[in-house]
Amino acid sequence: MLGWHLPLLPTAVAVLWIGATHSLIDRRWPVRWWMEHTGQREFLQHGGAAMSTQAAHIAVLVAAALFLAA
Repeated sequence: MLGWHLPLLPTAVAVLWIGATHSLIDRRWPVRWWMEHTGQREFLQHGGAAMSTQAAHIAVLVAAALFLAA
C-alpha cells in the first residue's frame, strides 16, 4: 500500500522484537524493578510507572524502526 519493499527476514525479526519486548514491558515488573533499583522509588509511588512504561515502548519501536531503516 505504501510502496515499501521490506525484506522478509529483517521485517520478521523486527516484528518479533516488538512483540517480545512489549510483552515483557506490559508485565510491569521489569519497569518496577528498574525504577526501584535506579533511585526512582518516589516517582514510582506517584504514578511514574505508566510514563516509564510508555517511554520503554517508544524506545523499542524506535530501535525496530532504525533496524529496518539500516
